[in-house]
Amino acid sequence: KQEQKEIAQKVINYYEQKILETGFDLVGLEGVEWRVFKIGDIFKIKPVKGKSISNYQEGDIPYVTTSSLNNGLNYFVSTDENISNGNVISVDPIGGNAFFHEYDFVGRGGAGSAINLLYNPNLNKYNGKFICTSIERVSKEKASYGLQLNGSRLNNTNLLLPVDKEGNPHWEYMSQFMQKTESDKLEKALEYIYIYIGLKILF
Repeated sequence: KQEQKEIAQKVINYYEQKILETGFDLVGLEGVEWRVFKIGDIFKIKPVKGKSISNYQEGDIPYVTTSSLNNGLNYFVSTDENISNGNVISVDPIGGNAFFHEYDFVGRGGAGSAINLLYNPNLNKYNGKFICTSIERVSKEKASYGLQLNGSRLNNTNLLLPVDKEGNPHWEYMSQFMQKTESDKLEKALEYIYIYIGLKILF
């Protein structure tokens, strides 16, 4: 048992160093607790209802698809129908990509392959990016053409997130975290942090 703890501590120390190398302050990290949340417990999930692009004329309303490029934004269309409100995260059920959208848009629907939208009034562009990165850490292992990430699979997907004193997702911490983080370092930093936090909880 003692030997196992010593080995675990060495691994923890290794990931502490990796986190520091990406430019993060372990004091701030240590001061926040983390826990697992199901997506369905913290977000209202809605499917998009937009038609295929061939049904629209060119316009000024963003048209979002399952593309992994440009936040899924492929076209601009003219329509007054099936417009989804912004300040939302979109999740591609096939590729597992997650994007934050500040703007209203039309999302491409289409049975089970339609993108899903995650709404929470606490979202903003900073914590939204944090959540997107967290989602993609798990979604890309679960999503495929044969086994799409929607319905109960999306609802029950677990995310490891920082929590506030009331045990809710710490939206402000995630926002501050993102404002101090270069986007190209975030994914790697979260990878290290997830392993580090998991080891701290386990041992």
